[in-house]
Amino acid sequence: MCFNANAARYPDLQTRTILIKPPQPRDYKILVTSRFAFKRFGNPYELKPLSPVDAKTLFCQSASVSESDPNIHDEMKQILKGCGGLPLALLLAGGSLRGKDYGTWQSMAMKWSERKFALDLGTDMLDNLKKLLDVLDTKDDIKECFMDLALFPQDQRNPAAAFIDMWVELSKQDEDGLNNLDEDGMIAMDNLQELNNRNMAHIVDTRRLANVKDKYYNYHFITQHDLLWELAMKQSSKVPMDKRKRMIVHIVGNDIPHSWTKRQKLKARVLSISTGENFNSDWKKCNIEPTEAEVLVLNLQTKNYTLPVFMEKMSKVKVLIVTNYDFSCVEFKNLELVGSLSSLRRMRLEKVLVPFFVQLENLKKLSLFMCNVSQAFESSSHPISNALPNLAEINVDYCNDMVELPNGLCDIVSLKELCITNCHKLSSVPEQIRELVDLEVLRLNSCTDLEELPDSIRSLDKLRILDISYCRQLLYGNNGHPFLNI
Repeated sequence: MCFNANAARYPDLQTRTILIKPPQPRDYKILVTSRFAFKRFGNPYELKPLSPVDAKTLFCQSASVSESDPNIHDEMKQILKGCGGLPLALLLAGGSLRGKDYGTWQSMAMKWSERKFALDLGTDMLDNLKKLLDVLDTKDDIKECFMDLALFPQDQRNPAAAFIDMWVELSKQDEDGLNNLDEDGMIAMDNLQELNNRNMAHIVDTRRLANVKDKYYNYHFITQHDLLWELAMKQSSKVPMDKRKRMIVHIVGNDIPHSWTKRQKLKARVLSISTGENFNSDWKKCNIEPTEAEVLVLNLQTKNYTLPVFMEKMSKVKVLIVTNYDFSCVEFKNLELVGSLSSLRRMRLEKVLVPFFVQLENLKKLSLFMCNVSQAFESSSHPISNALPNLAEINVDYCNDMVELPNGLCDIVSLKELCITNCHKLSSVPEQIRELVDLEVLRLNSCTDLEELPDSIRSLDKLRILDISYCRQLLYGNNGHPFLNI
């Protein structure tokens, strides 16, 4: 049994982690890895930095260069000395130099020499990594993307689509007021790929056919080394409160930050709030006014949750991302507050019970992952076509209570992309789908109980992508013969 005991930042988790006991001690050994020594576990074994030979091998693999390349011998020697045998530093330095020309190698070695620092395991690791990132030739937009990775909890596999939604909206207008259009998220995905190339984050592609390139990123996830996550958190906290671009808050228990009890306006464009399983506050003591926020990220771990009352004043929010890390769906006590977000364009909900759709006239994209949605889609008092009249894209993934495609969806004539994936109980698509005259993309992949498609799909003249991969009942009927009723 092996676990990482780096839980000092999370009191609730630390107690649980330390008390882990194997059911049959004679058959198990416990290996604890930590950056701190725990006396109760006996004498710790300190892992040493990599040897010069191993360090060079790891660095060269990361940089994709030969260990015996004579053209960069001196530069490599200087950089390896600066990395001090720390694997993460070697990966970061090597990743930043992969595919670069000789001039970049010279510049990197010179910066290392000028700063005269080494990654000493006896000093503050985060300070050392900060020095390393300062040396790396990293563009400002990549650094900003790196900092945004801390908006989500540590040690999680976070969806790339969430970052893309956020960056697409935030980048639509730069500091000079110029429009930067990236509606399909290609530039945002390129930034994630750059972080991956530099080993500052890692992209996990869960598609079965990973070579398919169709600008569909729902199967891409982002992971990150915990030290890099902590570095992003630490750098964000160093910025004065009134100058922060992103406000990241982790609430332990019900302890809302004391400064939030006083009336104040927040200027941050991005607000991220993480709460644990013991959080049950109604936010009445909170007096902040995040009126400038354009992105709101809520990370939960509970079955019941009260949305922050200050959402009523967040008229500039364009992106709402709610992720519940509990095992079951969360129920909001005041879901109607979402309707206050009058500028909302993109909303992503994960493990949320959705009883109805609130009125959001400007919403363009809705993503529902592992949610309970049947009640909302079947509601006659809150039909989705009335609540979301300008919706252009909807993604429903792993929502197992969706048995049939709701007729109400077919009344949203503005819809261009309809993606119902991994909904294994979905069995039918209505003839009314012909009403979606502007539909360009229809994804029904991995809906294993889907038996047939209506002939009316033929009338969708603008349809350019029809994805029915891994629909077993559709591709092979009950008699074992392939058929498609289109």
